[in-house]
Amino acid sequence: MFRLQSGYRRKIFLTLARITDYVGIQSGDSSNYQDYMRTGKNPYEIEHIWARDYTPHANEFDEHEFNEYRDRIGGLLLLPKSINAAVGDKSYTEKRPVYSGQNLLAKSLHENAYLNNPRFRRFIETNDLSFKEHKEFIKEDLDKRQELYLQLAELVWNLDGIKTNFGSEIEDVELVAPPGCEGKLHPENSVLVENEVGKLDEEWTSERIRDLVPQERKEHYETAHRSRVNDFYKRAAELQNFVDANGWQLPLRFQKIYCSFYIGSKRVFGVHIDYSPPKIAVFLPEKEFESLSNYCEHEDYCASRRYAFYPVGTTIEQLRPILEYAYKKLRGTDTVS
Repeated sequence: MFRLQSGYRRKIFLTLARITDYVGIQSGDSSNYQDYMRTGKNPYEIEHIWARDYTPHANEFDEHEFNEYRDRIGGLLLLPKSINAAVGDKSYTEKRPVYSGQNLLAKSLHENAYLNNPRFRRFIETNDLSFKEHKEFIKEDLDKRQELYLQLAELVWNLDGIKTNFGSEIEDVELVAPPGCEGKLHPENSVLVENEVGKLDEEWTSERIRDLVPQERKEHYETAHRSRVNDFYKRAAELQNFVDANGWQLPLRFQKIYCSFYIGSKRVFGVHIDYSPPKIAVFLPEKEFESLSNYCEHEDYCASRRYAFYPVGTTIEQLRPILEYAYKKLRGTDTVS
């Protein structure tokens, strides 16, 4: 099941933006999609309905299960950055009145969404949707919201419907299974991850990478490695842009002293923050680097962790054949073009 982790964060944001806008449109509002997608001052962010505090849910989960469940799309909303910061780690009881003043998908958690709103009620009844108020938000409630998001996905994601409802020319589309819905939708009902007049094909920046880092890990990086953390995020952004340009679906995971892109459980390449400034590391057996030295000489090899790291100043373009080799080798096709 898809959840909020680095490999899917952008797709989940797009999914939430489409669902949120669709609910509003079908209930008589104007489209706010461009507002949800804007950058700059007070942009929209992904909000977790559950705060980070595991304690209120200890009777339903152990802590690891809670963290996994908390990231499921049924427990997520879009809110403006200022509102998201204001609710922060407040309890659901405290958050719910705030949601009541936001977009209709968020507001639907509160009973006020269903008062004096006949078009919204008609939209629900016509499509037999499982919208309901939630006075509390425990595991059962998140499961019900997950089902609701699936219902909305099945209504929203077909190409003709998107062109009609959003009035845009869709080009260069890539269809992927919507978060939490893999295997349940026909191909024509898949999530649209599009270049809509080029607006969504944004480059990764240090700031965007920083937003991916789990809070606990971020605090560690920015405390223990304060002098080099910005370079760490910058190099990770360069690699993420390289990965995206090649169309590779590699999740980026953040460990204590490095981040790495993965194929399954295998590390491929990443950035090591223990060096000053941080250096790019490629994870392969040492003997593999003998032939790769024709492309770019590595600085040293760490036998215990099975990676080579490259000198400061080495560009992604210089590393391209090595990164491509590592990807192909770990995918089982180890030829270098």
